Amino acid sequence: MYMLTSFIAAHQHAQNKIHEFLVLDDHEAAAGPGGTDESSRSPEEQLVISESAEAVLAATRLLEEMNRDSVVQIRSKQVVYPYLDVGVGVDDV
Repeated sequence: MYMLTSFIAAHQHAQNKIHEFLVLDDHEAAAGPGGTDESSRSPEEQLVISESAEAVLAATRLLEEMNRDSVVQIRSKQVVYPYLDVGVGVDDV
């Protein structure tokens, strides 16, 4: 579950940042990363974002198929363990 939630978060972050990595025009780069809309994205950028969104949807569906009580318990442990000095990491959960 930790891998799925991390995967989803990473893809969502990348979807929001990809435009900054693909900016080729110095004038556009000088304008800053501001809120880019669909019309300012290249076809390649739109394709990458679309494929990433599909992957996020698939991961979300996998999470939804998991036992709800288990998901709540694991997420609770993920939140708490960094603050406890118990010698157990999230990977051990």
